[in-house]
Amino acid sequence: SYTVTVELAGFRTVSIQDIRVTIGFRAQVNAAMELSTVQETVTVTGASPLVDTREVGTKASFDLETLQNIPSARDPWVMLEKTPGIVMDRANVGGNQSGQQSGYISRGASTGNNKWSIDGVDVTDMSATGSSPSYYDFDMLEEMQVTTGGADVTQQTGGVGINLVTKSGTDRFKGNARGLITDQKFQGDNITTTLKAQGAGSGAPIQNIKDYGFDVGGPIQKSKLWYWGSYGAQDIKVGVVGFYKKTAECAGIDPKVTPTDQLRSCLETDLTTLHNYNVKLTYVPFKNNRMNFQNSWGEKVRNARDASDLRPIETTYRQRAVDPKVAGTGKFGWTTGPNPFWKAADQHVFSDKFLVDVMWAHLGNNFVLDFHEDALANVQAKLETTTGIWGRSYQSSTFLRPTDSLDVVSTYFAPGKLGGDHSFKFGYRWRSAHSVSLNHRGGFIDARFTNGVANSADIWRDQNSVSHLNTNAVYAQDTFTKNKLTVILGEIGRAHV
Repeated sequence: SYTVTVELAGFRTVSIQDIRVTIGFRAQVNAAMELSTVQETVTVTGASPLVDTREVGTKASFDLETLQNIPSARDPWVMLEKTPGIVMDRANVGGNQSGQQSGYISRGASTGNNKWSIDGVDVTDMSATGSSPSYYDFDMLEEMQVTTGGADVTQQTGGVGINLVTKSGTDRFKGNARGLITDQKFQGDNITTTLKAQGAGSGAPIQNIKDYGFDVGGPIQKSKLWYWGSYGAQDIKVGVVGFYKKTAECAGIDPKVTPTDQLRSCLETDLTTLHNYNVKLTYVPFKNNRMNFQNSWGEKVRNARDASDLRPIETTYRQRAVDPKVAGTGKFGWTTGPNPFWKAADQHVFSDKFLVDVMWAHLGNNFVLDFHEDALANVQAKLETTTGIWGRSYQSSTFLRPTDSLDVVSTYFAPGKLGGDHSFKFGYRWRSAHSVSLNHRGGFIDARFTNGVANSADIWRDQNSVSHLNTNAVYAQDTFTKNKLTVILGEIGRAHV
């Protein structure tokens, strides 16, 4: 929060306190000054503007209190569910979908136009355009902004824009810890006996979900150097609908008559574990300059990805981090293991009208979708053509998607010029995105069956595809305001290689 003080000789000084400025918010603060021959100050509290009167786009901002107090699951995709104008492809009940990214659209834009940013740096997965390259510790977030229309010139597409703002250290030492658990005992079921007899189910039930971690920050040197760090983990166990354990207790399962508790306990487990590590240093070397360095590591492990009616357990993927022996070679970049995000930034305030941000970032987006068991690499996959059901094995894929970027963002304010107020934004962006995809089909064969009779086969070679995209972009924008009129004019120039 901020305090604005207005003073002029012969008038009472006005001090307006507790002005909240969230991400991307312009707070218009008005003060009425009264004549006075006595030196005194009038203090106004609780006068924080609620509406950005110059905003022409559509956006929702979630501050720390909102993020922590809305009763919901704990991931950024759940907050997208709360954003007006966005439609999701699933409902996340108590965190049962937090192990996989949700799909979403807004205002007719395609999912490929969606953009993800961390502290202003574009981290969108360029090989799965519109997706996030990582998962996040919910308690690492200070704010979250979701733009669904009218984004400014720094966003290169017209889709949904998500900007995650991480916490930072301050002169006050503080920390938090959490331990959350959701067990199957806490999950209700509104499927009646009549509905169950007709084959109705209740979705992927929660077996057990744990969310735990901590964050801590404070001064290394007051008013000069600060630190902040966090660790978060989620352990998500949900039942795989339609696939039951091969045990004596689970023999003869019939979804139409078996009691719900027994059904849940006999379902195979879809287990996802998420680990996230964060560290940030903030340094003010001299007045009007602020430097920032941060590093995040995100790791996801999943044992039965893509399980469905057509993909039984043995055909599902194990998702994990890339083997360092593969990812650590010079050929594929220097990032290994869990996905890292490195950022170094310098912000300089040249005057009360001119601000420049310079940000460099490296993102290592590397992961494997492996066979459900190692031995299945040599087992031919089986496809029943009459039903589309796979069996025996499937495939393994390795994805290496490192990205480097450099952003220079400048803002210049020119009040009372050329008939109104101007806010100029101009900058440059360079981004280099590399992609390597390796694929192996089980036993090099898809054996095709019709009504259980073998009839043909698809023969596969191992695949190795490499692509690279360099982007250079310059942009400029002017936000012109006069009275109740706001006009934004912008232009982007891009070159791709």
